Amino acid sequence: MQDITLLVLEDNEIDQIQIEMMLNAEISTTYKYRVLAWCTSLEELILALETHQPDLILSDIFIEGKPEGLKLLKSLKNSTIPIVMMTSSSELSVYQEVMHYKRLHYLAKPLNKFTLHSALEKTLEEYLQAKHYKVLDRQFIYLSHKTGYTERVNFRDIVYIEAEGNYAQFFTRERKYVLKKSLARLLEEDLDGSFLRLHNKFVINNLHVLKITDNSVILTGEIELPIGKSFRKEVHAYFK
Repeated sequence: MQDITLLVLEDNEIDQIQIEMMLNAEISTTYKYRVLAWCTSLEELILALETHQPDLILSDIFIEGKPEGLKLLKSLKNSTIPIVMMTSSSELSVYQEVMHYKRLHYLAKPLNKFTLHSALEKTLEEYLQAKHYKVLDRQFIYLSHKTGYTERVNFRDIVYIEAEGNYAQFFTRERKYVLKKSLARLLEEDLDGSFLRLHNKFVINNLHVLKITDNSVILTGEIELPIGKSFRKEVHAYFK
């Protein structure tokens, strides 16, 4: 069985005890769950993430009556850690807002050990499938917009990508998106052969190339980007 580590955000002591009993129940034949830390506030959980690398986060939406779970989704919108949310609220608006941030599993309290294990297992399986999918089978990527929402963006709509610190900024004709990932990792793990690096700071989509000169590339929207010296030979060979 595979050992799965969790961080849990839950401020109700009785719920903590029940969740721990459910996690320890011998239900799954694939996974064995171990809680790295029980957190009773969002601040505790964020601090725990500095020292722990959980496989999954299980979080209540409301902590002390406040929607701290929604703040968690905002703060981790660029993270790849899978999250399962739980709540005793039956309000449609709460459910809809949660689903704006991430595609995830949502559990209603009181919890049932079978539905809890099912949600955790499905979340892990979906995460592993997404992590190991073949890029050629996919023509889109999930990116965060400045509104805080995550959107599915088709490869063909991306004009270019620019490195900005630890983040990559994606530019379409209409919008700008962001993802916490290096250009090198994006090219290796997420993008297809339409994308080409032409500078330490830039990756372009060849579908949007209008013109290429010795030192620059003109893209859709009359955007001109420089070709780095160390990339010139490869870039010009690519477009021959």
